[in-house]
Amino acid sequence: MYPKGYTKYVKTLAANGTRPPSIVAKFATRYKFAGQINSLEILGASDSISEAYLLCLRLSLAYSALETLESAVSSKNIPLKSAGLAKVYKSSRLEKFRAFLVEESDSSLRGELKKLAESKNDSNLNPVIRALRHTMFHGTFNPTRAGITTKTSIAFIRELEKTLFLTMESRAEPLFVIK
Repeated sequence: MYPKGYTKYVKTLAANGTRPPSIVAKFATRYKFAGQINSLEILGASDSISEAYLLCLRLSLAYSALETLESAVSSKNIPLKSAGLAKVYKSSRLEKFRAFLVEESDSSLRGELKKLAESKNDSNLNPVIRALRHTMFHGTFNPTRAGITTKTSIAFIRELEKTLFLTMESRAEPLFVIK
């Protein structure tokens, strides 16, 4: 599905003989694609490995939509804040995952990840998604090595994805208002 309000927006524009700006259409298409990937078959892989790959792929593609949305709304960084998810990320149950992301990140991103892990007040999870996406698209991702085959880690990734999609919907909503 497209972001909430997008289809009505496109129909209204079409009735007026226009189309959405290309950056807005690009965002909506990336959003839809990321949100509709529902399964992934990896021959010979366990269910937990396949699920981890699917969730991380979908999250990575959704972050690509967020980057496009940032361009559409002229924002350099739309924060993805959640105190509850940040607490889970900082917990001992995700220690292996945190270590994996730090190890696989460049120095700038490594610093952001360490700041998030060490700060009681930092709840911006953008660095987590960016680091995960980096490993996914640069060939270093491995669910077992990343420590994301447990129920806790899978639930964390699922909630992170939900938060990302809700944030995108909220920030995109003003784009779909015709003035």
